[in-house]
Amino acid sequence: LDNLKDLSREGEYILVVTDEAFNSTSITFTIDKTAPVIQVDDQTYTSSDEIIYSKGRFVASAIDELSGIDKIYTNGHERVVIDVTSDGRYEFKVIDKAGNESYFVVMIDSIAPELEIEQLQENGFVNTENTQINVSDVNTFTTEILDQDGKVLNTRTSKVNDNKINYDRFGIGWLGEGTFTVRVTDVAGNVIEKTFTVDVTAPKITKVPENGSAVNYSVSPKIEDENLDTVVLTKNGTVVEGYQEAGMYELSHDGVYTITATDKAGNQTEVIFTIDKTAPVFDNLRNGIYYQDDITVQVEDENLAKIVAKIYATNEETEIENGTVLDLESIYYLTAIDKAG
Repeated sequence: LDNLKDLSREGEYILVVTDEAFNSTSITFTIDKTAPVIQVDDQTYTSSDEIIYSKGRFVASAIDELSGIDKIYTNGHERVVIDVTSDGRYEFKVIDKAGNESYFVVMIDSIAPELEIEQLQENGFVNTENTQINVSDVNTFTTEILDQDGKVLNTRTSKVNDNKINYDRFGIGWLGEGTFTVRVTDVAGNVIEKTFTVDVTAPKITKVPENGSAVNYSVSPKIEDENLDTVVLTKNGTVVEGYQEAGMYELSHDGVYTITATDKAGNQTEVIFTIDKTAPVFDNLRNGIYYQDDITVQVEDENLAKIVAKIYATNEETEIENGTVLDLESIYYLTAIDKAG
């Protein structure tokens, strides 16, 4: 018995007691000081206040190698196994046959974080660099910004607001133009991601006259934009159907033209010009004719710019208004010029 003073090591013991008459009694007992553990696949968890997160059904095996499992409690209710499916917080208590207890907290979260990209259009384009990104979730999360090649440009960690909601809000002005992906992963492993294209540059319309001007030649417009969406042409206020589909052909006929180019981000460029190949017409005067009465100058031209009169009697040259009455006896040399030249 002197050798049995210290039975402190864990293990299974068989104690046999024999008297002088060789009568004997034996007992078997186990010393178990280690609390149970739970195992999920290849991961083993010991008793802890640290939360175990799962994005779906949580099934675990309760293990105690020495004395074995006695009881399992889930949120205060005795259960046979550890098996829960619904979202929420679960507190488990596992007791082995030696009375050692373990505590585990499991949070099931099957819902991905909420991700909003302000001013994001349905086609995935954003036409401002001042866009803000908002993320929220019941649990902590990490946000990554990736370029179009999948390279991580920035990583952010959620914060907690006064309502105990995990959130993050940040701008993307530093990104500039291009295609990017926002990927958010919460602590349970739920992932949400959105890809968007920042385009703040309006289409470029070239090979056209200066906006608002008139020309006396044909025009072959060219439009440059990687994300071009629509091109609308109007002539004298009426939309020319099929202009973009036809390859934006040369414009050669007289008229007032408006070209409106819009890219997929909604950036827009518009140019208005007039093609006028028709010279002004003097309605009531004929070249080289002598008139006995006063003459009212009448010029027909929607784009009339000016009328220049050279008066031989006074040897002067001056601009006159359309409708001017010529009452001085003289030879007149009149020139009508429209805005197209």
